[in-house]
Amino acid sequence: IGNSLVVAGNEYFHTQLDAVLSNCTLTFLGTQGTTTKHEGYGGYSYESFVSASSPFFKAGVIDVQSYFTDNLIDTPDVIFMRLGVNTCYGCSNTSLSNASRLASLNSEVGYAKQLISAFLALNANMKIIVGLSTLCENTGAGWKSNYDESVMSQDLYIEWSHRFWDLLVTNFDNGLYDSRVLMSNEAIFLDRNDGYQKTAGVHNSGVHPDRSGYEQLGVGMALALNKLLTTN
Repeated sequence: IGNSLVVAGNEYFHTQLDAVLSNCTLTFLGTQGTTTKHEGYGGYSYESFVSASSPFFKAGVIDVQSYFTDNLIDTPDVIFMRLGVNTCYGCSNTSLSNASRLASLNSEVGYAKQLISAFLALNANMKIIVGLSTLCENTGAGWKSNYDESVMSQDLYIEWSHRFWDLLVTNFDNGLYDSRVLMSNEAIFLDRNDGYQKTAGVHNSGVHPDRSGYEQLGVGMALALNKLLTTN
């Protein structure tokens, strides 16, 4: 479950997951994607997935059972969620106060809890992995090519992404929210220079990785899944 990074990266995630977890047979589930299914949507946040635009929303409420029933999708063993880029991007708006930014992040954590709780209630054996959101390229060239720095600040995006990481860890790490929920932290180690899109050696995208970056994330996801499979 995720945003545009899942849309663009899920095939690479699948390849790395299969390579690292060679002792497992993985089936990707969802209504989006071709050979590798997923629920990724450009611009989405945790709030999006508990609102009317969510594929899990039916008759005015979050109804994940109907999602699986209506779409003839098997109930999964593991849900992987990585969201937050779009919320932290909103916090990069230079016109906002820090109080407004903090309120936005706290609200996003609340929406994450709603989504996670809906899946936990569906099946007593289901596990959920919450991935930290990714940052951005490290030169500023890609950010500048996408956004007006005077309106949306890369420095603010980085600062409030770090704050969002802190909130996710303090709410979900080490079973703090539920013993069936764990964190995956590979986004911290994503190479911000060589893991992001470039043209002629110059970054051309602020927040979207290239193939190498997606493959790095996929390996990290595999390690988190391996930890879950070997400790439960």
